[in-house]
Amino acid sequence: MGYQQPAGFDRSRGYVIGKKDVTLEHLEEAYTSENWLVRIFKVKKPANRPTIKYQQRHIKSWRPLKVSKKGKSKRGIIKGRPLVIKGKRSSSPSSSSSSASH
Repeated sequence: MGYQQPAGFDRSRGYVIGKKDVTLEHLEEAYTSENWLVRIFKVKKPANRPTIKYQQRHIKSWRPLKVSKKGKSKRGIIKGRPLVIKGKRSSSPSSSSSSASH
């Protein structure tokens, strides 16, 4: 490397950095500075994936189910829904008997 120092010697820290016997599966070393302070890697193309040509890629298109428009014009009714009038108390038998006893 220079200055009679081993490869990967960090002059600012004063020792050899990095693991020596490393094999990278998914990355490839693109650039390493002289003192290993800057390292840039590039991603390798995956070897275990078969490439599929663009014309052979078929994706099923999604179509919504046809819904009849017959019942859309009618308003829905919730059965058993209590009718609430603003400013009036509900006329349930349990609430009137409990207030009269106190």
